[in-house]
Amino acid sequence: MAEYAKSGAITVGLGSHALLTMSSCFDHTKARLGALDVDSRVELDERGGVIAATDGRIEVEQCSPRHLRAKVWASFPDGARVDASIDTQLAAE
Repeated sequence: MAEYAKSGAITVGLGSHALLTMSSCFDHTKARLGALDVDSRVELDERGGVIAATDGRIEVEQCSPRHLRAKVWASFPDGARVDASIDTQLAAE
C-alpha cells in the first residue's frame, strides 16, 4: 500500500505491521522521527494497538504525487526496529 492523498499526505506500508506517514512531499528532505513528530512518523500495529516510533530518521531522495524514493529507519519502545528502502509508485486517494 502506497498512497498520495489530496491533502498532500503520503502513507506507505512497510511490511505487514508497519506504516510510514508523511504530511509533506519534498525532494532531498532529511527528518528525524520520534514519538511527538507529527510531520513524519512510523507506526507499528501490534495486537490491535498502534505504537509510534520513539526514534528514527527518514531521507527522501525523490518525492512527487506519483512516486516516492526514500530510506527510513525507526525504533520502538519495546526494542523493535524497522529499516526500509522505499522505491514505489503512489496511488491517488
